Amino acid sequence: MSLYAPLKPEDPRRLADYELLGRLGEGGQGVVYLAASESDQQVAIKLLRPEVSFDPDIVQRFLREARVAERVAAFCTAQVLSTGVEAGRPYIVSEYIEGPSLRQVIEKDGPRTGGGLHRLAVSTLTALAAIHQAGIVHRDFKPSNVIIAPDGPRVVDFGIARALDATSTLTSSVMGTPAYMSPEQFLGQPVEPAADLFSWASTMVYAATGRPPFGDDSVPAVLARVLYNPPEVPGFDSPLREVVIDCLNKDPARRPTLDQATRRLLQGPAAASGPARAGRASVPGPASTAAPASGRPSSTSPPPASPSFAPPSSASSVSSPDTLPPSASPPFVLPQAASTPAGSTPSTSLSSLWHATAWRRRRKSVLAALSAAALVTIGVTVPWGRLGATNASSTPPPARPSASAHLPSARPLPGTKTTVYDYPDQPIALTSYQLDVTDDDVRVYLPTTSGLFDYHSELIEGLVSPDGRYVATRKSTYEDDGYDSVTVMERSTGHRFTLKSVKEPQVGTMVGWSRDSSRILLNLSRTKNDETRYSGFAIIDVAKKTIKKVQPTDEYTATSAFTWDDKDRGVVNERKGVIRFFDENGNMDHALLGVGARTEKIWDDFSPSGALVLTDCPSGGYCVSDVVTGKTAHQFRTECEDLLGWYDDAHLYCYAKVAQKGTIQVIDFTGKFVRKLADTDDYPRLTLTYTQKT
Repeated sequence: MSLYAPLKPEDPRRLADYELLGRLGEGGQGVVYLAASESDQQVAIKLLRPEVSFDPDIVQRFLREARVAERVAAFCTAQVLSTGVEAGRPYIVSEYIEGPSLRQVIEKDGPRTGGGLHRLAVSTLTALAAIHQAGIVHRDFKPSNVIIAPDGPRVVDFGIARALDATSTLTSSVMGTPAYMSPEQFLGQPVEPAADLFSWASTMVYAATGRPPFGDDSVPAVLARVLYNPPEVPGFDSPLREVVIDCLNKDPARRPTLDQATRRLLQGPAAASGPARAGRASVPGPASTAAPASGRPSSTSPPPASPSFAPPSSASSVSSPDTLPPSASPPFVLPQAASTPAGSTPSTSLSSLWHATAWRRRRKSVLAALSAAALVTIGVTVPWGRLGATNASSTPPPARPSASAHLPSARPLPGTKTTVYDYPDQPIALTSYQLDVTDDDVRVYLPTTSGLFDYHSELIEGLVSPDGRYVATRKSTYEDDGYDSVTVMERSTGHRFTLKSVKEPQVGTMVGWSRDSSRILLNLSRTKNDETRYSGFAIIDVAKKTIKKVQPTDEYTATSAFTWDDKDRGVVNERKGVIRFFDENGNMDHALLGVGARTEKIWDDFSPSGALVLTDCPSGGYCVSDVVTGKTAHQFRTECEDLLGWYDDAHLYCYAKVAQKGTIQVIDFTGKFVRKLADTDDYPRLTLTYTQKT
């Protein structure tokens, strides 16, 4: 086969002291030419395209490729010979490696099998080991970047490689080839050597089958499979099959190290059953992990070993992307439910009772089932928290978020047709979500250590604390003694405790955490003949591991749910446009008159700082009023069908239809569109729970 193509009319004929002979390849940012020196030495020259040569970031990354490649042992890559600039366009001159790419070989001769495939696996792992030994993460290992030279495979194209001792951060950008990218690359998380192992395993699947393990069609489809589906891994013998499967684990901490993978291949089939990491069993990622069975945990069942319900990664809370982090904890797993013994009566399901009160579960949420969309970049939001100011005079108005100054990252959510958009300057983070499939099928999704979300079939509610330290959950069934209960778990240690709230047929639904993550508010209610009556509220003190149940002295609170007040010290309850404030003992303290009724879908009446309250204006539209004086600061109307929550102290988010498509939008206090958070086709089956970042 021809290993290079003829020059095009727009291509230069000479570059510095080299005559260009043909094209070896091209990409979005540059073209690689085969060239010859005056002494007839053949070289490869990578020339940056003129339309991107003015971009300093691209030029810097292009020139860094040469510096990175120079650090790698010559036997496993193409040596860099020189660099330069011609007519304002940077170029890199490197050794020409004669031979086709692995992709070209597979396309011409078909998949590899048997010993040939095993030799390819070992030799490419050896080349990758030399790259890592130089302190480099390649980040784009794929068939077209593996050259099958006469003396063995060479790994080329370090255009997006990452030096582990670099001082800049690239984790906010998603770069690579989707069919071979690891989940952490899609999620915008720190990319470590384990990502190259994932890409290597994907390349080996391609070599064995002619197809990458997660397909190579549209980017959204590939992304969804990489994040949530098990890989397709046919055509392998042991031990290569087991090593490849382990390297394709969704969780980078559960992949073998490069040294472990190499030793397992060299030791033969007996090593195939070894653990991925010392002291840690190799387990499937989120996509292939079976959800816990529904029902009630057995009182004799031991808790899972070292559970960890970690928040999604963020630049402020994870180790530097330039250093290898310690092994991450395994994803959070709730105790497996025991099956109902034969002849026993199963406990009553709380799902149907849930739907009778869910519309008044006042927490910051978005109710939407979202459709998949074309991706710009893929990222993950970061934790959590709330703003700390307590009055309007001490709280400067937040800067207006820009709809275009920062491109959002987009990500689908498992179990839904959902794409949400996250912005670098976004003040809220997605911390859990819930899908109401039917009245009796409520699906709760909570975050894992890798920033993905897992479905927990035994739960009906799950809320992460603002500081990310705890998670509070409610099961979908009553306890054996007929009580509803809440379990609070510390995410870093797995330590937990369970408190009972009310007895069947009442329920204790979670309203939300206090701003300081010290307490949880519950509404105590009962639904009969589709009418919900509130008997009071309960407050869980996390440090003391106690629950205090309160029945307010005011008899008119029975028709309205309770929420935290503006300072999270007591609660509020609204009736006929009067918002009444109660202390934690249920005694009425004061009231706001004439501000209007609560906005139905909003769970947090008060802004993140607690300085403002949102209501339906008595005269129509919406009112934003001062909490202390009750004076209306803003009154507006909007094309949104429902307001859903506070974005920051100067913006809200809402549900609206645009061109017959549902969207979740951020708006200001004039009702004007600011930016889009999501797309939706069947509101309101999905509840996205957002929490204020700090």
